[in-house]
Amino acid sequence: MELGSILQFLEDKTILVTGATGYLAKIFVEKILRVQPKVKKFYLLLRAADAKSAAERLRDEVIGKELFRVLREKHGASLQSFISEKVTPVAGDISYEDLGVKDSSLKDEMWREVDVVLNFAATTDFDERYDVALGINTQGALHVLNFAKKCVNVKMLVHVSTAYVCGEDAGLIPEQPYHMGMAKKGDSKVDINFEKKMVKEKINELKLEGVPEKEITSAMKDLGIERARLFGWPNTYVFTKAMGEMLLMNRKDTLPLVIIRPTMVASTYKEPFPGWIEGVRTIDSIIAGYGKGRVTCFISGPQSTLDVVPADMVVSAIIVAMVARAKQHPEIIYHLGSSLRNPVKFSNLHDFSFRYFSEHPWINKEGESVKIGKGIVLTSMSKFYMYMALRFLLPLKALQLLNMLLFKTYQDLYTALDRKVKLVMRLVDLYKPYVFFEGIFDDINTEKLRIIFKESCHETNIFDFDPTNIDWEDYMINVHIPGLVKIYDWQFTSSRRTITKLYIRSNESCLREVCESFLGPPTGMAESTSSDANIVSWDPCVLGMRKHKLLREDILPAMASNRKVQRLLNEFMDLFQMNCDPPVTEQMDTAPQAIDHKNSAQAAKEHEDPAPIITDEADHTQLAIDEVDLCPMVTDQVIQDSLDREAGS
Repeated sequence: MELGSILQFLEDKTILVTGATGYLAKIFVEKILRVQPKVKKFYLLLRAADAKSAAERLRDEVIGKELFRVLREKHGASLQSFISEKVTPVAGDISYEDLGVKDSSLKDEMWREVDVVLNFAATTDFDERYDVALGINTQGALHVLNFAKKCVNVKMLVHVSTAYVCGEDAGLIPEQPYHMGMAKKGDSKVDINFEKKMVKEKINELKLEGVPEKEITSAMKDLGIERARLFGWPNTYVFTKAMGEMLLMNRKDTLPLVIIRPTMVASTYKEPFPGWIEGVRTIDSIIAGYGKGRVTCFISGPQSTLDVVPADMVVSAIIVAMVARAKQHPEIIYHLGSSLRNPVKFSNLHDFSFRYFSEHPWINKEGESVKIGKGIVLTSMSKFYMYMALRFLLPLKALQLLNMLLFKTYQDLYTALDRKVKLVMRLVDLYKPYVFFEGIFDDINTEKLRIIFKESCHETNIFDFDPTNIDWEDYMINVHIPGLVKIYDWQFTSSRRTITKLYIRSNESCLREVCESFLGPPTGMAESTSSDANIVSWDPCVLGMRKHKLLREDILPAMASNRKVQRLLNEFMDLFQMNCDPPVTEQMDTAPQAIDHKNSAQAAKEHEDPAPIITDEADHTQLAIDEVDLCPMVTDQVIQDSLDREAGS
């Protein structure tokens, strides 16, 4: 079989992409717009209430990213008109029939025009609410399939899954499909309809009993893990993704289907430039925590393999597999990883991180270089539990006893530390299957595709997806870790600024009244009535107060009688002093969006990383957990994100 020209295939094609704000989806869209500007159109499905909100998300969370820098340089002032011509944002949600698209004329247009459908949308939290994960990863996959079937010119559906649907399999793991009802252990079959019915009945039961929403969320998380482990999967994420694959294989009928199963997706190798990454993903959490001096112990088997693949290689493979399927190539499932062809070990990652941060120390918030050591390597879970007992559990017991003897003087400290230790143990339980993962992903289908591609296509330099080309030492030390440090610093700063904006918005009228009574209206903003403009306008006001020590030395003492105003100003000043300094690195995106904590538990996180990731789509504030040494997969960022999600729910 000959593939012919990939670029020629993409010309004049109309492509629907779900989960369009996700990491891989953005790279996919940027790649095609850059290498084949004659693509006809992209329909990008974005979770949004209406067309205006979808357009804003497209601008802020897709096109506005640094990822599109090369495209901006290429098109210059004409970029906006190019994007308007080639990209249509679509408000919707894969949790609903017809992808939740309410605009009937737009829906009809998509059914007439779309040639290829790609499903990147997923929620990737290991312990997501079971109802949410079922709605997105399982039922959502079916909704995308049904929508694709209604497209009269559709050539295929490409579904991005994860290699870790294999559960805890060991040895060589083949590229085989999951058929309806297949379980990883036991004699019982997976009945998806029963799972949906059970979840619905459980939620109704809890609501009738008047159980608070936070407790319902906790119950749904526990139920997901319980059901996953009953059938042999380690967590809710991979279980619901496996069920999604079952539905696709069972209901695809004559629609050509491609299932892509990447392993852990890392930063870009070459395109559009090396080292672009978004979000702190699994291995990045380890690296960042180590560089900051907060990860001092590592859990991994002596020969444990880290299966990593750069994001741009995943996208190139998706595009080539798409063309091959259109040319009647029979393979459906592709593993995209490196463990078979070019493995890198956890011990290598430890060494690369030590070398990088020894030469380029992390600069902490005080402006000081963080000194790192080699750290302790724990080669079994029994050693980890012993380490935790000696380092944390025994001191915590001593603190508990002291607290009782001193009439609960240290109750707040004990409660906070006990909560953190319990959370660490819970997260270790979730991530344990991947710390000592003993599987190697066979990629015979992907290798066949590479051979056909190299033999019959002259565009191998544009669509490289051969992991044997990667020099891991060079990639990690000169590309990935520097990229991670850059994005980590920026995200940390921007998320704090987001929290400040939210605080200002919730207390804006009081703050404005107080500030203007002492300082007058902000310069150039006196006539503004826009809420967003008001929020932005506080920066010069508060900078001025900070510079002249006016707030703490003059305003607050004079207003001691007004406790509410004093509390608000104290809180605001504390927040702003954390946030008013410029980012350590160049800002790469537009201003971050406000966090909707109310809806975050129910929302689809449009991240597509098939390996376990640490942060979701929303920004989170990271609060330092200075007294806890953590291990891979359980860094301060993991803990804080979990605390934030619990608080938000």
